[in-house]
Amino acid sequence: MKFSTNSEYKENLLSMMKELEYDYYTREEKKEIERFVQAYTVNDYEKVNFKWNGKHAEEFNDANLNFRQKILVFVCLYPNKVESLELLRDLFIEEAKCSKESWGVDEALFIIGENLLKIGKGKYIKEFCIGLNMSFDTYGCCSSMDLTGIDIQSLIDSINNEIRHTMNKNIKNSLEFGKEFIKAMSMES
Repeated sequence: MKFSTNSEYKENLLSMMKELEYDYYTREEKKEIERFVQAYTVNDYEKVNFKWNGKHAEEFNDANLNFRQKILVFVCLYPNKVESLELLRDLFIEEAKCSKESWGVDEALFIIGENLLKIGKGKYIKEFCIGLNMSFDTYGCCSSMDLTGIDIQSLIDSINNEIRHTMNKNIKNSLEFGKEFIKAMSMES
């Protein structure tokens, strides 16, 4: 049995997204999503944040889930249209929160995390580590990341800097977990 590489998995997932794109969005909706992605600021956070009703299973509801996932698919398909690193950060952390409470994960989360690290380098490393450690599902999904071309030592240095300046024990644990994850994933790349 031949196992696919992380980059092959990513390419297959993106290919499936591309095939479904024309059924997923109306023409007007795609234009609206593109405008939102290109003009995103932190003032738009309320439109993508995890708005949970506090319930699980069949009663679970996230008021922003459908819109956030349409944004997520668009960002995965058209990363060059993303003008704001904050959008990648917010999508990653809010999808991770959703994963924890919905007991599942959007399989494209790793692409957002990968782009957050590749484009942002260490700028939002704390948020990445917190999202990575949010649930077993987020960790499992992120293990599909391809860290080829990323300056691993720079990420480790950013994590160590965050650890030195963080007093919160849970955040420190997430940072330590993230550091070990990045080290392990870099050995696979």
